[in-house]
Amino acid sequence: MAIIVVPARYVVKIVDECAEKKIDSIVVISAGFKESGIEGAIREKELCQKITRHAIRLLGPNCLGLIDTQSCLNASFAADMPERGNIAFFSQSGALCTAILDWGCS
Repeated sequence: MAIIVVPARYVVKIVDECAEKKIDSIVVISAGFKESGIEGAIREKELCQKITRHAIRLLGPNCLGLIDTQSCLNASFAADMPERGNIAFFSQSGALCTAILDWGCS
């Protein structure tokens, strides 16, 4: 897995580098894609074409990241690691997700 946190204009190039290294899953935390307008939408379409061409699984772009308490993986920009447990939580909203994480960690 690769975690990509760079300015959006570099993401597609890094995805190419990941494909060369046979990386099969990517988390793109970077913002600056379709949420930012026409140029970002074009960039996101190019990103989707690349991951499809190389059969890469993608989480993102413009996401909080991924936390897996079972393997102690915090590949996100969340401040705290929740305690290990048996609850899964998915959210489209980074703000909602961090609020619930803060609540759960307190």
